[in-house]
Amino acid sequence: MGGGTNMKIMKFGGTSVGKPERMHHIVSLVSKETEPVIVVLSALSGTTNALVESGDFIARGDRQGAKQSIDKLEAHYQAFISELVKKEEAVAKAKAIIAEHFRIPEYHPSDFIQRSPEQGHPGTG
Repeated sequence: MGGGTNMKIMKFGGTSVGKPERMHHIVSLVSKETEPVIVVLSALSGTTNALVESGDFIARGDRQGAKQSIDKLEAHYQAFISELVKKEEAVAKAKAIIAEHFRIPEYHPSDFIQRSPEQGHPGTG
């Protein structure tokens, strides 16, 4: 590559993004940087386990269990935002983004099953 600007990549995950006060610490670290920075954040603590749990519910055809698992995860994110962000306008904007990302289309579990073209589309027989 040609001579360009140096860039630092900072990746945070696990317990470093598990609590709002840890996120504030990340902000202070990133703010101290004097060169351009790309910041990569992992999902909040518990997210991967909740998604696996939801997938297990879907695989068993338990839509209600999957919805409850996703609703619980969304509540975790909404509570996190309330603790992390202090300006009312920013809280509203952040909560709207979270709510949008947690909208689940009304799929049937069979919609997630891969079928060969000769088997047809799920639900068409």
